[in-house]
Amino acid sequence: MKKLLTAACMTTALAVAAPVSAGWIPVTDSLTGNLLISGLNDSDGAFTITATNLVGDVNFVALPETQLKGVYVKGELDLYAPLPLPQTAPIFSVTSAGFMNIFKGMLGIPDPGLSGMEIIPLSFGPLSTQTGFGSFDIVYDGFTSNAFITAINNSIGTMLVNTQGSGVVTVDYTYNGNSVNLEISETFADWMGFERLLDLAGAYLRESIVDALSPPLNAMVPPYTGIIAGGFSLTNAEIKFVPEPGSLALFGLGMAGLAAAGMRRRRV
Repeated sequence: MKKLLTAACMTTALAVAAPVSAGWIPVTDSLTGNLLISGLNDSDGAFTITATNLVGDVNFVALPETQLKGVYVKGELDLYAPLPLPQTAPIFSVTSAGFMNIFKGMLGIPDPGLSGMEIIPLSFGPLSTQTGFGSFDIVYDGFTSNAFITAINNSIGTMLVNTQGSGVVTVDYTYNGNSVNLEISETFADWMGFERLLDLAGAYLRESIVDALSPPLNAMVPPYTGIIAGGFSLTNAEIKFVPEPGSLALFGLGMAGLAAAGMRRRRV
């Protein structure tokens, strides 16, 4: 907690002393489980993400509606074929050893009660008894970086060129023990939206599974029906937000409030 308070003070100080700094969040050292994404090929702007058999610790980050110079991510994501197909090697893997810029523009949750970053730590495993539910909106309006667009195109065979878009993503969530369910609905402008992007990825992943398997296993792969299913592993994942100068003090004050609240709870 002292480290968080120190980081908050440094961030606030940098808001005055320098035009650029960052809010850095470790997302997870390791998170594994089974993943099911459904409802992708009906073009209704809604789909469902369900993760089960989760093992690991993860920090969920709620960001106030903020103008950002950039959002950067790093880490490794591996996807595995669904059972009963072999799980020995990932069918899809993407790794960023250093922070990759993925977005610049406005991003956040338009909640007047959220004055700073809120970090929600969760720990999953067979013995977990945590439960919760809720709903929030994510508003975005900005540019996806050319490097990230290129990485997407190389990964799932698309030919995306438009790096600007805006929209609202509504998330209804529940978590219980070692599972999480997300009901996603979206409105968007100037780009294809997340449902269509995931739909393209799902069709590509199905072909990747077929190509990776030898007969007769490749004949066991069902046709693509708007569902992505399989195992996943997220390792050494981190995210970094770089606010515009006017928003930087808000980050520092939000982190300071988070640290202070944690210290009060420890005293009690």
